[in-house]
Amino acid sequence: MLRAAGFDQGHDSDHPWMFVVKNINIDFIRPARLNQQLLVVTEITACSGARIEFSQQLLDQQQQCYCRAQVQVACLDSHSFRPTRIPNAIKEELTRAH
Repeated sequence: MLRAAGFDQGHDSDHPWMFVVKNINIDFIRPARLNQQLLVVTEITACSGARIEFSQQLLDQQQQCYCRAQVQVACLDSHSFRPTRIPNAIKEELTRAH
């Protein structure tokens, strides 16, 4: 989602911020096969301060769900590794996508 909007988070990124996974809860519903094409559907459920929460589903072409996840990420200062507010440009893009 962020990469598609031009916000690269690669290890060589020079942004003063970064996102890290704080918490994840995964519900595996059915097994998938090796090389099976699946679609990840992501929905933002909350965005405030230094935190984004979203849900994800892993679906096949018939819309059968293989996995559900609730994910919480935190925005950190990339130098001090302390929480920092999500940049406004990112919040705006997430709001537009949501």
